[in-house]
Amino acid sequence: MKQIAIREPGKVSIIEVREPKMSSPSQIKSRTIHTGISIGSELTEYRGSVADIRETWKNTKSKTSKIDWLEEWKFPFFPGYENVGKVVEVGECVDNVKAGDRVIHCGPHAEVCVVPQTQAHLPVYAVIPNSVSDEDATFAVLGTTALWGVMVGRVRYGENVVTLGDGVVGILSALHAKLAGANKSILVGLSDRKLQVAKEAGVDVTINHRDENWTDRIADVTDGLGPDVVLEAVGSSTSTSGTVREACEIAKEKGRVVLVGWHMARQTDWIPGADFYFKELTMYTSRAMGPGSHHPFLLDSLNKIQEYNYLRWTTSDLFRYVIQLIEERKLNVHPLVTHRYKYTEASEVYRRIDEAKEDFLQVLLTGW
Repeated sequence: MKQIAIREPGKVSIIEVREPKMSSPSQIKSRTIHTGISIGSELTEYRGSVADIRETWKNTKSKTSKIDWLEEWKFPFFPGYENVGKVVEVGECVDNVKAGDRVIHCGPHAEVCVVPQTQAHLPVYAVIPNSVSDEDATFAVLGTTALWGVMVGRVRYGENVVTLGDGVVGILSALHAKLAGANKSILVGLSDRKLQVAKEAGVDVTINHRDENWTDRIADVTDGLGPDVVLEAVGSSTSTSGTVREACEIAKEKGRVVLVGWHMARQTDWIPGADFYFKELTMYTSRAMGPGSHHPFLLDSLNKIQEYNYLRWTTSDLFRYVIQLIEERKLNVHPLVTHRYKYTEASEVYRRIDEAKEDFLQVLLTGW
């Protein structure tokens, strides 16, 4: 079967590999319809900066930390983030899906996938309702990351929320904040086109960060008080972004700041000083897709605990809930699909994304 591989920095190939076989009665096998590229995480792999992240993590992690999957990131990479496929085989212990069902899962760019796999970082999947298109279903993955950030920030009815970052996660975070009851959901970004897409999807207010008065505009929209919650969805893999400091600067007194973006680099320009101290801010971090997303071997146990009502949300439950929100048309994701390519064009696609001459949001690979 065909699969996309990043052989070395900047080098993408379509390679021939053996079709995976099911090795557990709890697995399913799906034949890919199309896949989505995460232009943030996958570009880190494409550029080869994963090695820098791994070394940074080695130098900073505590003895109690357990993120062994960073050690697995070595060339060649087999990228992938959002995979929509049709089920062709189910294990004998699987009772929630059948052959012929469409599923969305955190799978690779490959013709055939077996999920969940014990070696996968995010071994979750969900059946796609008939009323949800293949394209819209791809947003369940990053939609879950965005949803968990909003939940961690405890967005309350009537509060004002600012999201920094106009990528897919940023726009979805702003949309989730609105669904959670925000009075005004405000998105700050760098691209007029992406901000326009966000408005089409339902974000209340969009502000271009390049406007020298962007902080004044936030103050105007929030009656001079500033946002109750700031969702920082920019992140930084190998260099300082500056957005953590900005989040503290614009937050209101006793406000809350949530780091939704992936921060592997030290934020050397942010010191818990004036804004953080005098405003009595509360800082939260939001790790990907919620409880279980970085501990795949625990996910089955967490789901069982959730059944007995000792835990409200797990990665699996959040994932299904995002699909439900899309099905009910509460989460308007379709405007975020900006590019579609045949998977055979993968090498050219990654190069174009890396050049950043176009406003990419959701990029789909089709024709599998």
